[in-house]
Amino acid sequence: TDGTAMPVGGACFSITDVDGNSQSACTDGSGIANVYALPAGAVSVVQTSTPDGYNSSDPALGTIVVGSVATVTMINTAIPVQVAQ
Repeated sequence: TDGTAMPVGGACFSITDVDGNSQSACTDGSGIANVYALPAGAVSVVQTSTPDGYNSSDPALGTIVVGSVATVTMINTAIPVQVAQ
C-alpha cells in the first residue's frame, strides 16, 4: 500500500524462505503479490523494484505457519511533488 491504504501496483519483491530459497513476485493493480508453496518458518521480503513516484519499502520479516495464509504488508510512500512558483 501507499501508507493510506491505497494499493500500489508494479512493486516487485524477493521473498527468501527459511531454507534460503528465493522467489520473486510483483504486485498487481490491487497491490497484491502472491507466492505459493513456501515451507513453514521465517521469511524475509526485500523490495527489488519500485514504481515511479514512490519510495522503496523497508525490508520485512514474516512467518509461514503450516495450513495458513501469511500476510506481509509493505508500504511504499509517495514521493512528494514540488511545484515551482
